[in-house]
Amino acid sequence: MTKRLLPFSSPNTAAGTPAFSMRISSDLQQLLSRNALRLKLIVKDGELTLKAGGQSYALDTHPEFNATECFKHLSQSSLKSVGSIKSRLQINTPISSPASSTSSTSEKSNAYKKTSPPPESSYLHQSRSTPKPAVASNSKSAQISRRLIHCLALGPATRDELLKKTNISSQELDSLLETVSRPWVPRVRDPVIFNFPRPRANADIQPNEHYYVLNYNNYKDLRLGEWKYSDKELEILKETCHAVYDYLEYPSSHPARATLAKLEKTPPSPTSPKKSQGSKKSSTAASTTTATSQTKSDQQRARAKQEKKSSNESTRNSSSTPTAVQHQKHETNDKKRKLEETTQGKDVSYLDQLAEKFRSKYKEYERLYKEVQRKQKKDDQELKKLYDMHRSLESWKRQLWSSVTN
Repeated sequence: MTKRLLPFSSPNTAAGTPAFSMRISSDLQQLLSRNALRLKLIVKDGELTLKAGGQSYALDTHPEFNATECFKHLSQSSLKSVGSIKSRLQINTPISSPASSTSSTSEKSNAYKKTSPPPESSYLHQSRSTPKPAVASNSKSAQISRRLIHCLALGPATRDELLKKTNISSQELDSLLETVSRPWVPRVRDPVIFNFPRPRANADIQPNEHYYVLNYNNYKDLRLGEWKYSDKELEILKETCHAVYDYLEYPSSHPARATLAKLEKTPPSPTSPKKSQGSKKSSTAASTTTATSQTKSDQQRARAKQEKKSSNESTRNSSSTPTAVQHQKHETNDKKRKLEETTQGKDVSYLDQLAEKFRSKYKEYERLYKEVQRKQKKDDQELKKLYDMHRSLESWKRQLWSSVTN
């Protein structure tokens, strides 16, 4: 559901009047339709919040790739410009407000009905030991959204793969992807994220397939404590969250940073020992695992210092042979330069092919669009083909735009 937030029109309204396109999640859309609630947009401390019936929702602002001009009908033959949409507001996971927890208890209990947790899958297993939020966990749509967020954070995935992992309808998935995902372009470097927990192998990349990853602004909704990751996956996700928060310039007091810091300070719970006569050995092994996990970051820092020290000593010891050191340095620089040239060449070649494919497909799209417009009775097959072509062109445009802006 998309709401157009436009300024009130007046005779002196210019064509460049700013406007917003606000995308509402499906759970909020159902809540509004059931209770006939009024929306209130709040701007405070540089942040946008939407209030509906005592419940507050966080908003993120995203620039549109192309501005959308909005018009109103003055008559059957004339239009008037009322605004130009250059940004869109996206509503993500609802956040609880103090007022709603005290004065709107009965209203929330009617609005959100308890549902059973999603079934476990081989891909991700939800932790039973972690308490769930009081509001969001009662919404089935919020549960699905959180599962999709975690799937996208693990690495690039196609639409069909996400359908299998989330077990939701195609329409619902498309709606959620518009809110929490961004296109992933193979062989194009991400300016922020250098590694995914589950990267995609080159042999597993299809040239005509669309891939999706988690949007930067939705990493703050990633609840790492709710899912069972391997140690390596968890470390990569923590590093990624830090990088994204720095890129988005989140202050040190931001709730997302506080949540991540709390998670890093909390040691993992030890594995329950099996019932056997050797309970003492199991207990000792569990405590050893916990101690090892607690000191993992300290060991990494000590190892980094040791490597730096060894490097400095090696440099001092080899100072008597500057020619050999300089030769080795030149060889390393040559290898790096060749690797960068090869990678950049592949990126440019791929983008050139994508741009050519976009131009060719757009001509076909334009021709079909004119044919459909001329016909009095629309053909369902042609409309479906037109819609599919539109989706492909939109995805390719985002990939090309992303490569330019990055």
